[in-house]
Amino acid sequence: MIDVTALRSVPERLGRLPRLLDVACGTGILLSRLLDRVPGAEAYGVDASEDMLAQARTALKDQPHVHLERVQVGEGPTAGLPFAQETFDLITCTNALHDMPEPLATLSGLRRLLSPGGQLVVEDFARREHSFPWAVFEWLLHQIEGSPVHAFTLAEAQSLCTQAGLSCAGESLQQRHQGIPRIHARGGMGANLRDTVPDILCEIWYTCSMRQMITAKLKLLTTPNQFRALRQTQLAYRDALNYVSRYAYAHGKKSNQQWLQKETYAEVRAVYHLPAQMACNVPRQVGATYKTLWTKVKQNAVARKEGRTKKRYKGLDKPPKYVSPTLTYNYHRDYSLKPDQQVSILTLEGRVIVPYTGYSQHVTLLQQGTHIGAARLWYDKPCKQFYLLVTLELEVADPMPETHQQIVGVDVGQRYLAVTVRLDNGASFFSGKRVRAKADHYARLRKRLQQKGTRSATRRLVVISGRERRLKQAVNHQISRHIVEGHPSSIIGLEDLTHIRERTKRKRGKKAGQKQRRANRHASSWAFAELHSYLAYKALLAGSMAVKVDAYHTSQACPRCGYASPDNRPSKGLTFVCQSCHYTLHADLVGARNVALRTLLVRQDWMSTGHLSVAPDGSDSEAKAVRRQRYAELRWSPDPSPCL
Repeated sequence: MIDVTALRSVPERLGRLPRLLDVACGTGILLSRLLDRVPGAEAYGVDASEDMLAQARTALKDQPHVHLERVQVGEGPTAGLPFAQETFDLITCTNALHDMPEPLATLSGLRRLLSPGGQLVVEDFARREHSFPWAVFEWLLHQIEGSPVHAFTLAEAQSLCTQAGLSCAGESLQQRHQGIPRIHARGGMGANLRDTVPDILCEIWYTCSMRQMITAKLKLLTTPNQFRALRQTQLAYRDALNYVSRYAYAHGKKSNQQWLQKETYAEVRAVYHLPAQMACNVPRQVGATYKTLWTKVKQNAVARKEGRTKKRYKGLDKPPKYVSPTLTYNYHRDYSLKPDQQVSILTLEGRVIVPYTGYSQHVTLLQQGTHIGAARLWYDKPCKQFYLLVTLELEVADPMPETHQQIVGVDVGQRYLAVTVRLDNGASFFSGKRVRAKADHYARLRKRLQQKGTRSATRRLVVISGRERRLKQAVNHQISRHIVEGHPSSIIGLEDLTHIRERTKRKRGKKAGQKQRRANRHASSWAFAELHSYLAYKALLAGSMAVKVDAYHTSQACPRCGYASPDNRPSKGLTFVCQSCHYTLHADLVGARNVALRTLLVRQDWMSTGHLSVAPDGSDSEAKAVRRQRYAELRWSPDPSPCL
């Protein structure tokens, strides 16, 4: 029912931990199971019964990121819940729909709490269409629960969700034990609607409209007084972050945002003179930082226990220090847009109205009423220039198998940063020779400056680091744009390279020679995750989409006969020679073909089941074995096959 893979991809897509909310959480059983499947997630539970919450606290006492509150769900912009809009990636609600006085208003409020692409899962009794004493059943529930009760049919539940602004993506039905059927509504990609026998367990898929977030970079044209006010606000915000960070560290490295706000809010207001909303943002940001560090500590402990690493993670050995003065502004609270390309920004001295310029298409989107989110005030120190980085949410069409006909496989590497291949044998190569030589040049400069060790050398290292980062960003933007523009209405397959450094065995440290160390630096230096993220968001904006497939043996398996062996890559060079059928081809092209075949398999599963898998699920070893067995049966035909 719940798309666990989508939840696990939240840190990569959004740069934060997944957020889960269980409405009417009861004794916390569902939250406990969700945290087992999505470890490290931020979990919230609300219920009207204090007795239930007491049992839930006992059951979840070992979970560090669980927040339970006694709240009665109801009407209002956020269904009467004390959370901001677009907060949660998953909202579950079990055995509560029949008891809601205003179910439409409540579902609408829950929809507003969902982040873009979030999932809503609702479970309840389903009214039978044929004979059953429903009047007696509802009367009995009314006597037990003390409030009017109404059980919905499948069609009624579907209509409620549609009226609440949830777009229907599909529905499936499964036979269960005899008795009262139950409705399950789930957010996420689903099959096309189809009808079947009533009196069975019903599952309905719903999702928010697909949105793509982009960032508009606005150059602020400040006066000297406005410049001074913005800079003063930035530095005060950074000092407040470091104060709260030290406070959290001194009190047990706390990550609870509500506790930090309660303990430090007054001090932040009095000492650093931050406005109220900024003073609330500070403990939230510090709490999120500590949660991320605690997650890394736990992951490192598991890796050490399993023998995958000997290094101990030291991120919490001292209080996290905030160096960048970048601060976050909330739209309509801390900043707002004015006519004639002006923006009103909150500072310590009050609001200032500053004219701005920007990329023409972004300015047009701002003026056309595009959904605007939070913004970050960034200071370019070398140029002494302020920029406002505004988050925009664009509506994009829901992907359908019929509109994504073309399959593209992308293999990334060092000699060739990217190699693409289509099913009709068309291919493109993006060489990394020039940028690799530039990266080697920066590495030599870094080595000499680090050996020198002076303050001026350290400053120069910072400059070189910025140049190298901008070089990688520019090249990744160029490659991703060429791939997306060259393959419209396509499903672009990418390798899932999560934890690739831990999964590959290479000699390191004193055991590695000079050549091996250079190879290790090359393997670790390029930002392939950044390239994948650029491809993903550019593809959505262009009407295509990117999915990830298992990278298992993509460079070792023969696409012609399926034989997989490290010997198929002699000396790990650029030539692939199958030891079984003697098929010979460029090694990176072989990898791209294997990725394309697996992407084709994803599309076929999408067509047959209605569920699109955007990334492989590596938690279930049995499912992983079945998936890899299917991969071993794939074959690349020598004849072009442009039609699917």
